[in-house]
Amino acid sequence: MTVPGTYSRQPLPDGWRWVRLGEVCRVFAGSAAPQGKDYFSSAGPFFFRVSDIGRLGRTMQLSESQDRLSPMAVARCQLVLARKGAVLFPKSGAAITANNRALLDVDGYIVSHLMALEPTDAILSEWVYHATCRIDMMDFSDNTGYPSLKQSVVEKIQIPLPPLPEQRRIAGVLREQMAAVDKARMAAEAELNTINALPAALLRRAFNGKI
Repeated sequence: MTVPGTYSRQPLPDGWRWVRLGEVCRVFAGSAAPQGKDYFSSAGPFFFRVSDIGRLGRTMQLSESQDRLSPMAVARCQLVLARKGAVLFPKSGAAITANNRALLDVDGYIVSHLMALEPTDAILSEWVYHATCRIDMMDFSDNTGYPSLKQSVVEKIQIPLPPLPEQRRIAGVLREQMAAVDKARMAAEAELNTINALPAALLRRAFNGKI
């Protein structure tokens, strides 16, 4: 049987098993954003909002936030810290429909509209990221008018889990493939920039009597 938003329950390879996210991750939401300019600074701890993920879509290296917190915010506000290696995604609002994911490359505080998955020793951060990228979180929303995700529901979402050595092997293969894709994309963008610059270059040559 296929559960909406999850993988089809086909037989898994030897040594693999189905697990709930709550079994292999600490699942939690962020806190309300501090109100007032005194709670923010230019060089304090990171404060991640939905927009920080939205700018990148899906990323395995979320290392910057638009807002950073002041010492007063950290001392006075009831903030929620997500550690490096946690996977973030929107938990409320239309942003859920985009199914963006972000793997934290730094520690940072998170807003209440984000949910975090902090992996235990049984699972790699990269595996959490790749496994959840295949899930449509809208299938778990309890309100189509204003989409939202409950922590208790997310904890029950099931993913396939291979042994750690196999997780590392597959993650390594995916890393290499993604690097190759990024390299090809950069080459294509460079070629496109050259093509876009060609008319201006030809005009300069014409003005200089070289055509």
